[in-house]
Amino acid sequence: MSSDLEEGPSQAVRRPTVKRSAKLALSESEDEGISPKVNGHVKRARPSTEHQRRESDSSDSSERRSKPVINGHNRAQNGSRRLSPDENGEDDNPEDEVMDEDAESEDDGPHLGFRPEYDRDAQGFVAGSITRIMMRNFMTYDFVEFKPGPHLNMILGPNGSGKSSIAACIAVGLGFPPGIIGRASDLKAFVKQGAEEAETEIELKGRTGEPNVQIRRKFNREDNKSDWLMNGRASTHKAVTDVVTSFGVQANNLCSFLPQDKVAEFAKMAPVTVLKETMRAAGDPRLTKWHETLKDKGATLQSIEDVQDRDVAKRDELQKQVDRMEPDVRNLRERADQQQRLEVLRLLEVASEHKSAADRFEEVAKERKSVLKQQTELNRRRVPLLELQEKQANLKEKAHAAEVRTNDELKDYSRKCAAQKQAVDNHKSPSNYETDLKALNEKLKEVARRKEELRRKIRKAQDKLDEPRVDSAEKITQLIAEKRKIAAKFQEAREELHAVEDRQEAFQREIKTLSNEIDQLDARQKELGSIERQRETIARDFDGSINYALDWIEKNAMKLEATVHKPPMISVNVTDKAVAWQVEACTTVAQRRCFICESRNDYNTLLELNNTDYPARRSSNGTLIPAGKVRLTLQYVEVNDELVNPTRPCDVQKLQELGFTGWALDYVECAPAVRAYLVLASRMHQAAITRLPGGRINANAVAAAGIRTWVTSTDVNRALQSLYGRKDFQITTTPPIAPKAFSHAVDAEALKKNQRELAQKKQERQDREGPLHQLKQEIGKARVKSDSLTADQLRLEGEIKSLRDVSSSYQKAEADKKLCERELRDLEAEPSAEEQRRKVKTAKLQGVKKVWRTVATATDAHEEALQACLQRGKALWSLAQYELNCNDIEKQVTEGNEQVAELNATLDDLTKKKDTHRATASALLSRFNQMLGAAPRDVYTKVRADIAVPADIPAVSAIQDEIAEIENRLELTLTVDPTLIERYERLSNELANIKDTVERQEQESRILKRQINRILTDFDPALDTLVDVVSRKFSAAFERVGCSGEVKLNRVEGDFSAWGIHIMVSYRDGDNLQQLTGTLQSGGERSLATVTYLMSLSEMARTPFSLVDEINQGMDQKAERNVHNQLVEVTCNSDTGQYFLITPKLLTGLKYQRKMKILIVNNGTWLADSTTNLDKRFGHLKQCLQKYKRVHVAAH
Repeated sequence: MSSDLEEGPSQAVRRPTVKRSAKLALSESEDEGISPKVNGHVKRARPSTEHQRRESDSSDSSERRSKPVINGHNRAQNGSRRLSPDENGEDDNPEDEVMDEDAESEDDGPHLGFRPEYDRDAQGFVAGSITRIMMRNFMTYDFVEFKPGPHLNMILGPNGSGKSSIAACIAVGLGFPPGIIGRASDLKAFVKQGAEEAETEIELKGRTGEPNVQIRRKFNREDNKSDWLMNGRASTHKAVTDVVTSFGVQANNLCSFLPQDKVAEFAKMAPVTVLKETMRAAGDPRLTKWHETLKDKGATLQSIEDVQDRDVAKRDELQKQVDRMEPDVRNLRERADQQQRLEVLRLLEVASEHKSAADRFEEVAKERKSVLKQQTELNRRRVPLLELQEKQANLKEKAHAAEVRTNDELKDYSRKCAAQKQAVDNHKSPSNYETDLKALNEKLKEVARRKEELRRKIRKAQDKLDEPRVDSAEKITQLIAEKRKIAAKFQEAREELHAVEDRQEAFQREIKTLSNEIDQLDARQKELGSIERQRETIARDFDGSINYALDWIEKNAMKLEATVHKPPMISVNVTDKAVAWQVEACTTVAQRRCFICESRNDYNTLLELNNTDYPARRSSNGTLIPAGKVRLTLQYVEVNDELVNPTRPCDVQKLQELGFTGWALDYVECAPAVRAYLVLASRMHQAAITRLPGGRINANAVAAAGIRTWVTSTDVNRALQSLYGRKDFQITTTPPIAPKAFSHAVDAEALKKNQRELAQKKQERQDREGPLHQLKQEIGKARVKSDSLTADQLRLEGEIKSLRDVSSSYQKAEADKKLCERELRDLEAEPSAEEQRRKVKTAKLQGVKKVWRTVATATDAHEEALQACLQRGKALWSLAQYELNCNDIEKQVTEGNEQVAELNATLDDLTKKKDTHRATASALLSRFNQMLGAAPRDVYTKVRADIAVPADIPAVSAIQDEIAEIENRLELTLTVDPTLIERYERLSNELANIKDTVERQEQESRILKRQINRILTDFDPALDTLVDVVSRKFSAAFERVGCSGEVKLNRVEGDFSAWGIHIMVSYRDGDNLQQLTGTLQSGGERSLATVTYLMSLSEMARTPFSLVDEINQGMDQKAERNVHNQLVEVTCNSDTGQYFLITPKLLTGLKYQRKMKILIVNNGTWLADSTTNLDKRFGHLKQCLQKYKRVHVAAH
């Protein structure tokens, strides 16, 4: 491959020709004698701090080669403003500090009339412009090398010849990302097909007195790594980027470098981006830094003011709470002093009790010692008496043995006498026989009486039998027959009654069944209509704090000013169960458990319930819920129409077009205050619901419609818009979660069905109750008939019984007579009375004889017993004497024992008292030490001072009197919540902190406002100048092509990040100006506006070179011609930098200027260059032109 480079009209460098190569033939026409005026170069001021130095190093490098001209005079830069030490620009006197920490000049005048002054050499090249380009194996080129001119370079060539490869070479070769070209993001994609390695070299014009900078880059097809050479030495990408940036090259700015594939993107740029890129490319070099500073400080100011508003409201609220609590706190502190004194007195009371217990212990110890001495002396005196007691006891024992022996002998004789006496007693005495005789006489009298009675009964029975008898059998038979007839009638009546009763019972069973069914339907009706009660039960089991608050609100409803609404998990009803989880997904747990207050005072009242202890309890299923502290979520809501019926992000038609069925708020039934809360907290009016899966929803279209939350049948989506750059949306998707709170909804269809069944059952029961009343009347009549027949039966039974009683009396009389006759015969058969008396007298005579014989034997036995009694008497006398002695001695010993026992008891009592007093003193001391150790430090100090001298400790009674007095005073004082001081101190600390915060925020806000105003003093004039210049040139250029246009600066109050430039265009007469967009205008119209805007920037541009690629595509001939002529005029007749215009075609009759340089790409596989005949080197365009001139000039 070969490429010819023309250094001048008569110079030519010949290179070998290689087959299948691409060649670039250059033809140049420029006036070597014309060179732009060089106004000089001004040094850049040195940053005054390291922070400024770093910012200056990273700012637009055009500051290193250009300076602002203010009203035609160079602005002095002999010094820089001193910055304050901290990052906020504050020093010891923030009111007098310098606000503009980015300023580099002490001149405070407005920055008007900025014009860039380039550092040009004698040939017209600006420092940083391109003087030479070389490519090897780069895209369509095997090898090419050429030198562009210092002004307008017009690169021509057919499509596909490699024109845009030059733009790519400039961007890639100077170290910019490949992606800015818009074709490929991988570096290896720029290696020519079939080659393994590519190489570029770009030579940039150096500053005055400095050599040019040659940047060479090598890269291969294997990876994206590069080898860098700068001025022939190995370098790095960072070093190359630093050098390129220092010249102000901006290949990444569409306002100065517009490749072919990026042309359409210019019109699509947002106004904010247009402003940003315009300030980077043109105007005062500090505009970008000022704007970034304004955006940062404006955002900081806005965030501070937002926070400050909330903090001021919080400060005022805290101040009100502290003021309300202060009187109670003062009383509580006085009460605390009394309670502290009470604690000291209670400790002194224990100390005094301990002192008293210790004194009693000493007294008892002394008394016990005295009693112990008395006991020892008494025991010594009792020893002789105890010895005598032992001797008398031995003698008594011997006498007792003799008494026992004589007692046994006497018992033997006594038994003998007793036996004899028993024998005498066994014989019947005469008195006994008299008794038998008397009993016999009494018996005989009774027998005579009984006989007479039996005879009387026999006569009475006989009289009854002698009475005439009446035959009642026939009458009884008749009565029985009549009774049977009545019984048959009664049975029929009973069967009739039972039949009616059975029918009644059947109806009653049916009515009871219907009543049970009605009760069940009633219960079902209540259950369907009381879903809120079910949800309340679930909420109570879910959170003990909710259970406590619900009970408290129910008990203290009269204390509340307005309605306190139950949490949404109780009070919200989702009308469609199918979307319950989707609606619930729009809320959080904290929002669903929040109590909603319509009164600020109610909110404060419930707020004080926090940290209250609630007891353990059983849940609805019996599970134990432990005790804990109340933690309530509360919200105060002012109900208004804007909250109850808020504006949706879009209308219903648009919502349905996006695939949604409605907003989450549309599926919710609740009180207005709860609805307002859901709007404020959950933004339910901005959350869309659909039953379609997430894959069928266009997320970008939904976010663009202003919807930030939407829930599909498969996921939950939230869109967050970035605050920076293009403000793209970041969409977060989470899987669905089963509903826990809103799944319990009222089933309206089931409720209606249940109501219909209930009405039907009640009608059926009413239909049954009519016949039942008639049956009750029939039963009454049947029972009257049955009762009448029963009465007839009873009457007949009475008559039958009377007749039967008459018949049975004869039979009874006959039986009684026989019985009495039999008994009378038995009595008359017994022996006579005289015979019985004679037998008794004979037995009496024989008994007396036996008694006399037995008495004689008994008399002898008693004589022997008398002798034994005399011996026993002697033994008893001796025993009595010894017992008397022993008793006397025992009495004395007992008296001594009593004294000893008394002393022992006294000693034991004293020992117990001693131990008790010791234990009491020890316990009191331990209790005192424990209480003292647990006491606060100030109480501890006072108590230690009071007990330093034990003798000075007051008496217990005096201490108790003072305690009682203090307790009485405390009872009379108002009882205040003991946590009041803690809350007061906490709120006071919060108030002090929030006051400091608000004061600091106000100071920061004032400082930021002054800093912003100071920067705006410089920024606004400089920006207005830039926009005015660009707008005038843009409008004039559009007027020349018969169109209208202007450039407007859009300032957004309070938001510097939203400032932008609106490019307004109109291509037809009578049309209003419209903003340039990527869709509103045609392709040719967008191209015209784009190139016109870029030309308008040329006079104010700071970049050393600019490039546009095929900008004329789509233009009509008139527009293209005008644009071309204006571009030539702007780039060749004004003090502008180097310019590259790439185009595949040109119209005829265009305007040209001698400062232009035209580069024509002749690209193909074969360029038939002769190596011997110069006239046949067709690939050398300049040679061809010289030949053409010779032929045609000679012909004329």
